Amino acid sequence: MKTHSPNIQISNLFFIAPLLIAFQQNILWYVPIISLVTIFSFLYHFAPSVHLFELLDRVFAIALIASNFFLCVTGNHHVSSLVLVALLIPVSFFFLYRKGNYTYNHSMWHLVSAYICTFSILSYLL
Repeated sequence: MKTHSPNIQISNLFFIAPLLIAFQQNILWYVPIISLVTIFSFLYHFAPSVHLFELLDRVFAIALIASNFFLCVTGNHHVSSLVLVALLIPVSFFFLYRKGNYTYNHSMWHLVSAYICTFSILSYLL
């Protein structure tokens, strides 16, 4: 069941750390992508009945996944960061598709995804 739980909305704040790192490290093309993911995820979980928000949340989430892949492939290939990204990907999808407590699972999806973003940026930079 989709929800407008404040916990899910608050879990979008996890994306602020990779957003700030990307901005500070001058990866400026990444900043609007992660910003739009955060905005549309917040809007979708605030008003789950608005299908446009759900569509834009999904579109920008896919764009963020592609951007993280791009960072990992084109960066300096910092091995530790790449390993962490590779280990966290299945964990993130576990929480995305796990049945049960939607609020907890989706909040964990946000948290693990924010870590993936951070480690993808680090893989690119280091």
